[in-house]
Amino acid sequence: EDSKSLIENCFVLDTREQYLALLEDKIIGVVSVNLEEEDVSIFGFGIVPEFRGKGYGKELLHLMVDKLLQRGRSDITIDVNNENANALELYNKAGFHIEVSYEYYRIKLSRIS
Repeated sequence: EDSKSLIENCFVLDTREQYLALLEDKIIGVVSVNLEEEDVSIFGFGIVPEFRGKGYGKELLHLMVDKLLQRGRSDITIDVNNENANALELYNKAGFHIEVSYEYYRIKLSRIS
């Protein structure tokens, strides 16, 4: 129920925007933006595996940052898994730096009694 609510909120809240990256009418990527606070956050950024390593992620990131800057939003954060080396490298090359890092803990549902 919580997941369903989160997904629905992404599409109905005025402070959230979703973008699709298209190549010849084929969806190759997605990115979401949260505009709730003064700081803008980019999350849910991804490129379809078969299109990775071809510069599309870099282009999508630059388009997103340019769009936000044109709207007067200069404080931009990105939510990324700290084990995603390719994403971290992309964001670092684009000028982002790690400001805060969190660790997440997981457990398989089968281990819960």
